[in-house]
Amino acid sequence: MSFDLTELNGRKLYEREAGILLPVMSLPGKYGIGDLGNEARWFIDVLQNSGQQLWAMLPNGPVGYGNSPYQSLSSCAGNHYYISPDKLMEEGLLRPQDLSGLDFGSDPVDIDYGKLFASREKMLRRAFGRWMMQGGHQSDDFLAFRFKNHGWLDDYAMFMSVKGRLENAPWYKWPDGLKFREKNTMCNLRRNLNEDITFWRFTQFQFFRQWEQLKEYAHQKGVKLIGDMPFYVNHDSADVWSRRELFDLNPDGSIKLFSGIPSGDRDIRWGNPCYDWDRMKAKNYDWLAERIRIGAGMYDIMRIDHAVAFVHYYGIKDDGARGVWYPGPDSDRASATGIIDCVARERNMDIIVENLGNNNQRTHDLYDQLNWLGMRIFQHTVGDMHYGTRNIHLPQMYPQNVAAYTGTHDNETLAGLLAHKSDDDLEYMMTYLKVSKREDLVWNAIDALYNSSAAKVIIPVQDVMSLGNESRICYEHDFEKSWRWRLDKISSISEVMQNRLRGIAVLSGRGHMDDARIKSSGWKEIYRKARIDRYGR
Repeated sequence: MSFDLTELNGRKLYEREAGILLPVMSLPGKYGIGDLGNEARWFIDVLQNSGQQLWAMLPNGPVGYGNSPYQSLSSCAGNHYYISPDKLMEEGLLRPQDLSGLDFGSDPVDIDYGKLFASREKMLRRAFGRWMMQGGHQSDDFLAFRFKNHGWLDDYAMFMSVKGRLENAPWYKWPDGLKFREKNTMCNLRRNLNEDITFWRFTQFQFFRQWEQLKEYAHQKGVKLIGDMPFYVNHDSADVWSRRELFDLNPDGSIKLFSGIPSGDRDIRWGNPCYDWDRMKAKNYDWLAERIRIGAGMYDIMRIDHAVAFVHYYGIKDDGARGVWYPGPDSDRASATGIIDCVARERNMDIIVENLGNNNQRTHDLYDQLNWLGMRIFQHTVGDMHYGTRNIHLPQMYPQNVAAYTGTHDNETLAGLLAHKSDDDLEYMMTYLKVSKREDLVWNAIDALYNSSAAKVIIPVQDVMSLGNESRICYEHDFEKSWRWRLDKISSISEVMQNRLRGIAVLSGRGHMDDARIKSSGWKEIYRKARIDRYGR
């Protein structure tokens, strides 16, 4: 007898799934940064072979100063650095000689953004010239893309065109006619920079075209894509330039109320403007709904960063005083989140919310009401003196409605964190995970997460490979070192590692192999292989 357990007592039960966190930028390849080409497909093959169903990413928007994916030049656009040169060659838009003289960087595990900035746009402009000669700007596909994305595409294209002409100065330092989008100035802009504006539309057309092909390939392999939506947007972005009324700004365009968080006796100011939620609500959250619609077209699951701010957010004025907690749009009932949930449900996209720190009972009740997944981070247990039932990040304490991570892009790698912990710090952890050697901690932690009640388990690729902090993605307060690490080659995720993951996934009910497939492949052999690969016996 079998039972349908998708719902119990009218409540949604989440599918047990697992996957790997790997930013697109960190994919290997010969063009200086990861892209949407063959290496992305090979990684999807690795996921499938490892019994994984999820590819978790960081935000995929175009980056500005500092190169942080959380400070994008647009909340809707795709990163043109990720457009695959190989795919452009397959379409006949690039030829090998078009890449001559272009330096994308020589270190296969480090992204050189200075060289990318100098070379990537040149390469794309060469492809654009050939596309224009072929009449691509008049094609039905391109015209349909423009129509579908008219709500953000032209503003982004104009924004990027002006930045290019003004040495990438932020919009709030542009001449007043451009800064305040005066009617005559905007008319002249469209006329005088028409070809440049078309170029930036072209980059987005190519990005989303390649993205759709990649997503289709992932689905064929049984892999879902998890996106990441920053809660706040970059001050120097097409969004703020074109929709100033939705943000808490001064009349001159500078920030009136900064987003951030309190930290002990000081504030951490992020540099993003807070929202003007009253005006956002008056416009029925249309801009927010558009962000979710675009996200739902790209991803199967969306993680929303700093989601606590829907209930209450920390605002810091530029007067030297400490910041203040303000009630968010959902402080007493679902408002903005109701719009998000409605759009996500219409498009069959699940939501994960970052619910770490500064939460209150209202935030937990809200996420529970919406059936959104929270987060648990295993690293928050390492060296912590709160044991047993006193630490919600221990796998035994996970409820079903969470996504469990060993760590995130913000953290050290797990091996890197453990390397500088003392034996006393790790005594409880080693006992809890039933290991006698430090080198077994990472994989025993992964095993514990897989066997927990958490609906989703997501492991950064560095933890799958037991890499140290040389492979860290983000270094707090050190932007020069951040967002640069790349995997040297897909085969570095060895067959041994894939066997380990597949064995753990199947045995923990996350492998999504039906009884017949498990029996035919031999579950005892899967288990034996996993143990040999993991323990060497």
